[in-house]
Amino acid sequence: MAFSVASSRVPSSGLHSFYVCLKYMMFFFNSIIFISGGVLVGLGIWIRYGSGLFAKILGSHATHFFNIGYFCIVVGLMLTVLGFLGCLGAIKESRFLLMTFIMTMMAMFIAKIAAAVLALAFSQIVEGILHDKGLISLKEDYDAEYIKDGSVTLGWDFLMRKLKCCGFNNYTDFSASQFVNRSGLVYPKACCWTPASPACNGKNVSSAVIFSEGCFKVMRVALQNHSLVVGAVTAAVTGLELVSILIAMVLFVKLG
Repeated sequence: MAFSVASSRVPSSGLHSFYVCLKYMMFFFNSIIFISGGVLVGLGIWIRYGSGLFAKILGSHATHFFNIGYFCIVVGLMLTVLGFLGCLGAIKESRFLLMTFIMTMMAMFIAKIAAAVLALAFSQIVEGILHDKGLISLKEDYDAEYIKDGSVTLGWDFLMRKLKCCGFNNYTDFSASQFVNRSGLVYPKACCWTPASPACNGKNVSSAVIFSEGCFKVMRVALQNHSLVVGAVTAAVTGLELVSILIAMVLFVKLG
C-alpha cells in the first residue's frame, strides 16, 4: 500500500517540475524578447533623431527614411510590452495575462509574416525610390560653395570620403547638377583619393585619382554583407516568439 502511494506521487512531482521549468523558460524567453524590443526602439530613435548624415543627404526627402525609424520604434515598443506581459503572466500564473499574450503575439506574428512578404515583393521598388531621391538630392542640393544648402553638401562630402565612393552611381551623376553649373568641374574634391593632390583638379577622371564606385553600390554591398546577421537575429527572435506562444498555451491549459 505504501509503495502504491509513493509511486503515484512520483509522476505528479515530475509533472509539477515540468510546469515549473516551463514557467521559467517562458520568463527567460520573454526577457530576451523584451530586450530585443528595447534594442529596436533604440535603433528607431537613432534613425529618427541621430542619423543626421542621411537626413542631410536626402534633404526634404528624408521623411521616407524617418518613417523606417518610426516603424522600428512602434514594433520595438510592442515587443517590449509583450515581453513584459509574458514574463508577468508566467510569474503571476495569470490565465488572463497569458491569453492576452498568446492572442496579441499570434496577431503580431501574422502581421510580421505579411510585412516580410510585402518587403520582399516591394524591395526593388523601395530601392528605386531611394535611388531616385538620393540622386535628386545630389543634383539639386549639392553645392561646393555651400550657397544653397550647406548641410546636404557636408553630408555628401562626409559619405563619399568615409565610404570611398563618388556620386550616387559614379562621378557622372554630377553632370547637369548645381555643382557643375556653379563650379564648371566634373566632380568635387571629396571624390578624390588624395584631395590635396594636384591631380585632383575636378577634370581628371582616372581611377587612380577618384573613387570609381558610387555610394549607392557601396552601401548596398555593405547591407548585403550584414543581411545574413540581420536575418539570423530575426529568425532567432521569431523562433523565441513561437516557443513562447507554445509554452504560454501549455501553462494556460495547466492553470485551468
